[in-house]
Amino acid sequence: MLDSRMETFLAVCRHLSYTRAARELYITQPAVTQHIRFLETHFGCRLFVYEHRKLRLTPEGELLYRYGRDARATGELVRQQMAALSGGKPELRLGATLTIGEFTLAPVLSPFMEAFSSHSITLYVDNTREMLSMLESGTIHFALVEGLFNREHYHSRLLKMAEFVLVVPSGHRLLSLPRVLLKDLRQEQLILREPGSGSREVLQQALYYRNLTLDFFPRRMEIGNVSLIKHLVRCGSGISFMYRDALTDPDTSAGLCVVPVEGFSILREFNFVHLNTSLATEFCDPFYLFFREALQT
Repeated sequence: MLDSRMETFLAVCRHLSYTRAARELYITQPAVTQHIRFLETHFGCRLFVYEHRKLRLTPEGELLYRYGRDARATGELVRQQMAALSGGKPELRLGATLTIGEFTLAPVLSPFMEAFSSHSITLYVDNTREMLSMLESGTIHFALVEGLFNREHYHSRLLKMAEFVLVVPSGHRLLSLPRVLLKDLRQEQLILREPGSGSREVLQQALYYRNLTLDFFPRRMEIGNVSLIKHLVRCGSGISFMYRDALTDPDTSAGLCVVPVEGFSILREFNFVHLNTSLATEFCDPFYLFFREALQT
């Protein structure tokens, strides 16, 4: 259990706002300011500074944030394990990004729940940004992530490599070309995921390596649901890039075709991610081993 001033500090870190932190904690803004000043005096350094009217963490503040975040998560794990030793049912809260949660996990979820039936299991599915935020707040114990993240801030282990492919409806003009180049896609309507999505970041990074941005596609549509994107592509409303795992369900993938794009092959990692503490690693090991084996078959 953290000191109330550290809880205030973590709330300010989450919101980068004294006002919103005060609202979350049901205390006054002057109380938030007092708590932060106490910590700054105690550690002898500034924890936050304003730049262009926006609050940001100093390097010292970032260090304290990582410590406080990990200490809070460790304390929560200890509490849960003590409750289990006293006869309670241990909690397991995991997260998955959208493609993994909706498609990759589907064949292995029932065996997973059976293997860990002694736990009370909750699964959250959202984009990469939200999964990392839930990790840092202690809402989930670990996440299965398809997107990009700062590896210095987390402990990550590879689950599998996944192919990121171009998907078009059957009968599309690109299927008749002897070879498809990136420039052949320029006038197509691109359906892509929302900001914060791992899939979107993967596409942006692949374009960046070729000195391009999403502006390469003048016609774009953003959709936050993979199944809806597949439906729109099938109906001829556009083309999209997605993980091949999203095409494993024959019922929802009928009428969709993968088109190789010459010089634009993308292979990405699906990772098992949790906070970088020894207790978190020990707690998560059996779940990682299950998913690693299950997803390789």
